[in-house]
Amino acid sequence: MSLIGQTNLVPNPGFETIVSCPTLQGQLYFATPWFQPNYYFGTVTTASSSDLYNLCSPASSGVSVPVNNTSGHQAAKSGNGYAGIVFRLSGPTTSCEYLETSLISPMIQGKTYCVEFYVSLADTCVYAVSNFGAFFSVDSLLYNSSTYSNIPVIPQIENPSSNIVTDKDNWTLISGQFIASGGEDHMTIGNFRDLPSTTSQNVGGWFPGAYYFFDDISVVCCDCDTIIPTNISIPNIFTPNNDNVNDLFKISCTGITSLNCKIYDRWGILVGELENVNDTWDGRTTAAVECSDGVYFYVLIAKGIDEKEFNEKGFFQLIR
Repeated sequence: MSLIGQTNLVPNPGFETIVSCPTLQGQLYFATPWFQPNYYFGTVTTASSSDLYNLCSPASSGVSVPVNNTSGHQAAKSGNGYAGIVFRLSGPTTSCEYLETSLISPMIQGKTYCVEFYVSLADTCVYAVSNFGAFFSVDSLLYNSSTYSNIPVIPQIENPSSNIVTDKDNWTLISGQFIASGGEDHMTIGNFRDLPSTTSQNVGGWFPGAYYFFDDISVVCCDCDTIIPTNISIPNIFTPNNDNVNDLFKISCTGITSLNCKIYDRWGILVGELENVNDTWDGRTTAAVECSDGVYFYVLIAKGIDEKEFNEKGFFQLIR
């Protein structure tokens, strides 16, 4: 059991957990489960334009901490790392980048959530802006833009337009509250306004845009006093026949912080794997071959926010 109101729903909130030290820009996805939602660059979990910085990176990489060749000098708010994205560039479009992650558990309808994150303007920037937004969605928010255009949604949290963040030395807190519609399980951070609606100020520098670092991101239920169980529900039938009904094998869960589920055919061959709570399986092998009808077996390991551990084995039917 766990008190949701006391839990930060953002996994890896300071970008400290990484699969590898970043060696160049555009490697946000090394800080799993964070990703850049613009799939113009390819698969969002393996391609990105948004940046990750860490103390472990060499100075020559341009993404080291505290010195980075492209954006100046910035120590982490806490820990060893942080992320960085563009909020606007000179040109005909806003040219925005974004940070997106799944949440540890979906939001509860009617509950108030407190959102906080810290930002710092890169030393080299010509512009400073005010339009920091956080948008919460049911499922991931993806888009495709070769020009880095803004995502045209209205964020539930947005910094006041009068509060232009010009500080290039310190970390500035951005915060807000909103009431959840219910079921929101992804958060996307960035500038959701087009160029005419983006409030900016010239602060001097050589980089023709506004680029900000992000650290210590938090989403907490402000008024939750209900204790909910840590729970996992695994389907026993799966019909990937492209009718838009039950086409993906997905594990439903609440209060789960980490999850891995391996899927095997009746001969014991690994055909699929879910590596986090929001992963799905489309009924294809690791070689992208459609699996035939039949019984498939799973081995699941997971952990809840209350440290409860799950070790489950079972089977389900695949019917096309």
